[in-house]
Amino acid sequence: MIENYTKSNKILTVALNKFNGATYRKLLSDKGDREANSQALIDYLCDKFKLPHVRVNIADKPRVHKGHGTIHGFIRVSQNEFNPKDVKSQFINIYNLTAKTHKVVAIKTFANTLIHEFMHHYDYHFLKLTNSLHTAGFYTRISDLEKKLAA
Repeated sequence: MIENYTKSNKILTVALNKFNGATYRKLLSDKGDREANSQALIDYLCDKFKLPHVRVNIADKPRVHKGHGTIHGFIRVSQNEFNPKDVKSQFINIYNLTAKTHKVVAIKTFANTLIHEFMHHYDYHFLKLTNSLHTAGFYTRISDLEKKLAA
């Protein structure tokens, strides 16, 4: 785990610099189907980084309170029991309703959550980490990707 933490912390940018931000802008416009727009963005990013595609599920359920925080979404992964480095992303799940008022989540918050979960997928498949940890490097990569998509 220390090796994953150290590697994750050292990598501050995503591997590519040029993106067509059209799919990101379409998601942020909040017009149309959020799940379809989210899947289009994730498919685009997977193609750009040559990653296996991962399915996006948008749950029309409220976010979940757990411990001291709220879960906004998650990525479901499986590991090969014979080769723990063989991690497969099964799907990204995003909660579409706020925890307390059960209102639709603001699109910017929703998009941030989607990019956050994609970064876990990126960590597993591009960086080849066996555990995608919430390090300072992880959050810096998210910010880097968001800025590049918005440019």
